[in-house]
Amino acid sequence: MTPARLALALLVREPGLAAGLEDWDYLAASPVPGARLLAQVIETLRASPHLTTAGLLERWRDSDEGRFLLKLAQWQPPDAEDAPPARMLSDALTRLRHLHDEQRASELLEKASAADLSAAEKEELKRLLSARHGVGP
Repeated sequence: MTPARLALALLVREPGLAAGLEDWDYLAASPVPGARLLAQVIETLRASPHLTTAGLLERWRDSDEGRFLLKLAQWQPPDAEDAPPARMLSDALTRLRHLHDEQRASELLEKASAADLSAAEKEELKRLLSARHGVGP
């Protein structure tokens, strides 16, 4: 299961997990498959923290996304003794962040080869490459 699917499945099954999420804004612009839907689900749950699984699924009823979310709601996660759902969600989002950063760095490097980077893009690329190589922020 991909990190985006895992995160979506966990949030559909336990919508309250969205309340503790931070640093997820990048998902809306991420090219990683499923990331944009994940961002929409998180945004919906943060705006309406009272939503249950049924309420969340109702928001996407009669859409391709809704059918996908319904399938994920029926998925059985690994036993919580292996890793609690909040931890699995955090790990999935960490992997998604890494995938997003790698893809963004590749895009910027390609653009840099054409000498087309703005000052902001140069700074972003520098930050992404530093993070890739384990250098500070």
